[in-house]
Amino acid sequence: MGGLLRTVGRVLLFLQFAFIIGFFVSLSRVTPADDPVGKLGFSIFVFGIPGLMSFIGGKYLKKRKETRKRMREQNLIPARDSLRVSDLLRFIGYIILFGIEWKFLTVLAEWPVPKSQLTTVYGVGLFFFVLGIFMLWRASRIDAKADALYMQQQAENMNLSDEDIEDDEEENEDWDDDEPQQARGLAAAESAAASAPLLPKMVSCPGCGAQTKVSPRSPASCDYCGSAVAYDQA
Repeated sequence: MGGLLRTVGRVLLFLQFAFIIGFFVSLSRVTPADDPVGKLGFSIFVFGIPGLMSFIGGKYLKKRKETRKRMREQNLIPARDSLRVSDLLRFIGYIILFGIEWKFLTVLAEWPVPKSQLTTVYGVGLFFFVLGIFMLWRASRIDAKADALYMQQQAENMNLSDEDIEDDEEENEDWDDDEPQQARGLAAAESAAASAPLLPKMVSCPGCGAQTKVSPRSPASCDYCGSAVAYDQA
């Protein structure tokens, strides 16, 4: 999806550039009734802004996909073997945004349009644009929460495994009473150093790069984009 969005963004930005060139070339042949300046301004909402957002969003999704792939290989997040509610929300969000783009293209093709109709188009377009972006944001939050829950379960399983290992070591310990006291002290010091608890540290978010405080066996979510952040990512 990231590569497709970047391609769409490039196409829309190219169309915006071509529209501006065509505007200046045909400026001498249009009349004030055609409202050429208003048409040029409206083209920014048709080509410029959607193209820029698509290109930037595509780069973000591509980077996020690569990061999540590495995290899956390390078993930090679950594999996507089934559809989620987030997939449906994301699909609806893209359909809404595509519908807005199609409507704006239709209005641009029918230019000039009455100001009352243009005001309605702007209002409806803004409403559905916010709705579409909300769908995409909500889908990302659902994925982030699911990943964080999986990481928490993995951490709990790891804690149980460590406790079992420690219990086995305690049962199998059999100190020789004749062993020199110095050797005992050295072994105890090495054991304490090996079992020293890890301290929380700041880890860069794989999605947006923001610094997030993460505990050794307690996953965290980024405060800015909601992506799951693991202790081993640093």
